[in-house]
Amino acid sequence: MKDLNSGSDANLSSDEIATYAANQEAVYQSLLTLAGLPDQPTSTEEWNQVIMAGVQYSNQKCENYLDAVNWSKQGSQRESSLLGQSGTFTNGVMGIAKASARELALTAAAFGYARAGFDTLNEDALAGLEASSVRNLVHTMQQQYVERIHTNQYTNKVGAFNALQGYIRLCMPGNIAAEANQAVRSAKAVDQSGMSSINMAPAISLNGTAPLVSESLLTVPSSP
Repeated sequence: MKDLNSGSDANLSSDEIATYAANQEAVYQSLLTLAGLPDQPTSTEEWNQVIMAGVQYSNQKCENYLDAVNWSKQGSQRESSLLGQSGTFTNGVMGIAKASARELALTAAAFGYARAGFDTLNEDALAGLEASSVRNLVHTMQQQYVERIHTNQYTNKVGAFNALQGYIRLCMPGNIAAEANQAVRSAKAVDQSGMSSINMAPAISLNGTAPLVSESLLTVPSSP
């Protein structure tokens, strides 16, 4: 068992915190530039500009990742039909897919999201989900999250980074899979057949409400 009071452990912790603080400050300065602000924000409106600059950057990385998910699924489909010619296509697509996934993970890490250490597409988490449905789910959550951001008040860097951590999380494969599963669990069977149907099979479909973001994701801590 490690001695929690040992000097080596304390030094390691302080070094990690110092590195994290330096990295976050570098990201913060870049966000100020993206937001068009010459200095630290002085109002909630300016802090909102900083957050939306991060949202814009996150959107770019997220869209690249969603495109990669689509390309990867297309590559898997072509693999069975192109026979020997599929190898080059599939390998190229997977190379792009892994690169985009790594960029998404690095963006999440830059905003302080600790569980972003994946460098592959993580297809297992999204297995069975249709690419356009994944994109629609993510876009719905992003829209709702941004609306909540605009209603909150942010006055410091901690609050701004908390908001950005929650936003980038929406595009992480584990969260997408969890939200998709929740949408399926919330769906109900609805009888769509008419009363006068004769010799026809009943028409039943799943009719659930539009996917919603989990409250834990939507509730972004407001700065005091």
